[in-house]
Amino acid sequence: MIEFTQREIRTAKTISRRAAARYGMDSDELLGVLHLWLVESYKYVQDWRDQQGGGAKLAASLFRHANKWARQEKAAKVIIPKAQQNLDESLYTIKEVEVALVLMFLNTDTTSEYDEQTWACVADISGVYVSLIKSEKELLHSRFGLHEQWAAIGERLGVDADAARMRVKRILEKIVSRASTDKSKRQQPWTNYN
Repeated sequence: MIEFTQREIRTAKTISRRAAARYGMDSDELLGVLHLWLVESYKYVQDWRDQQGGGAKLAASLFRHANKWARQEKAAKVIIPKAQQNLDESLYTIKEVEVALVLMFLNTDTTSEYDEQTWACVADISGVYVSLIKSEKELLHSRFGLHEQWAAIGERLGVDADAARMRVKRILEKIVSRASTDKSKRQQPWTNYN
């Protein structure tokens, strides 16, 4: 039997209200779309319940789905390609990625404490995070999930604290690059034809 917690339902309601307001849509219709997504993704929702930061992952996924659906509904007109933005300009900073990672690993519902832009960042970063190799994920979890000191991380890796910091910095730079590219592709390729 499929059942959702009050927290999961509250998160879906909050995100549907915000996305609906942003795109000028009916929040009840968008909430129905999110409920359907929850049912279709129930396996992941169950997994996230037991994970540290699962609430943030659920919020990020709901946010991503709500905005994707709303954009598609809004752009249901004839569309033409728009000029590509210069991808050399990062759309995210390392600091934004660090904040997003901390939120991803939180085990509490913080949906109402942060703005839409923050959750959009969390959605993009979580999308890139899942594509990382296991050792990179473990390193990020140690630093941003468990808040371990650089010395402890370095000791486990067999390197000094500065080398551990540099490894994490390279992973963060990779995430900045990939997430910025994803955001650019999502925002730039289409425009309404008038």
